[in-house]
Amino acid sequence: MSYYPDDLALLSWNGALLIEPEPLAAATAVALIEFANVQLLLMRTYDAELDTQLPQMYQRIAREQ
Repeated sequence: MSYYPDDLALLSWNGALLIEPEPLAAATAVALIEFANVQLLLMRTYDAELDTQLPQMYQRIAREQ
């Protein structure tokens, strides 16, 4: 991903490479990636909690029918 001729961002699930000559823009990009990582971790936590709760929910629904 690139917006200007002299910047570059290569992102994957387990790493990122940022090339940005302007220090303020680089700091902003790093902050955004950190925020996205926190959100991803939160979603993984919610997903794991849902995975543990679903069997109980299905049992409860089956009892109510």
